[in-house]
Amino acid sequence: MNGIRDWVIEHWQRSMMQRALLVAPPVALLLLAGFLTYGTRPRVEYYTRAVDRGSIEQVVQATGTINAVTTVQVGSQVSGKIAAINVDFNSRVKKGEVIAQIDPATFRSRLVQAEADLENAQANVKSLEAQIETARADVLASKASVDRVRAQAKDAELQLRRTKELAQQGIMAQAQLDTAQATYESAAADVGVAEAQLQQAQSRLKATQAQADQARAQVAQRRAAAESARVDLGYTTITAPIDGTVIARNVDVGQTVAASLP
Repeated sequence: MNGIRDWVIEHWQRSMMQRALLVAPPVALLLLAGFLTYGTRPRVEYYTRAVDRGSIEQVVQATGTINAVTTVQVGSQVSGKIAAINVDFNSRVKKGEVIAQIDPATFRSRLVQAEADLENAQANVKSLEAQIETARADVLASKASVDRVRAQAKDAELQLRRTKELAQQGIMAQAQLDTAQATYESAAADVGVAEAQLQQAQSRLKATQAQADQARAQVAQRRAAAESARVDLGYTTITAPIDGTVIARNVDVGQTVAASLP
């Protein structure tokens, strides 16, 4: 090593040409290395594209538990046996989509019975309304009968007075006076009977009107019962309240559920 160093120093101290010869090889090696390094770099390429509007997505990778922003408990409004389930875990549902069906047979029969009761009550109202019209006609007929017998009684009273005056004058016989008296008394009795019949007809009319009012109230009750049965039948079809994903299912087909069971 000392010999090489002495040799370099000796030649370095010589002329400039010799010094240049000593420096040139390292410089050339450096230039060659730089050229080779630059030549191996990838070529830069440029691309052009029309301006467009789009979305920028940013993905965040993390570890944890995913929780729903909004969770809705879907339950049954009526009790019954599950006949069908149309969704399962992780099923995507839309608002109003049928997700389960409770056996509607019992509720459908209740609705049919309630509608039949409603029709029966409506028919009863119509029958009573017809009876009211008949009772009103009876009242009118009784009033006419009262007016008729009152007129007859008034005429019989006038005949009795005339007969009495003529009998006192000796013109009429006692037998005729007795006949006029009997006719008047019979007419007066007919007035009492006609008035009693009129009161009975009016009482029947009022009673029938009261029955009709009660029947109309029963119609309202039957209509409410039919509507309630119709609503319960509708509750047998369970639908999704919102758009979302099913995250839990607590029942199976054939299982009996109670009202408000989520």
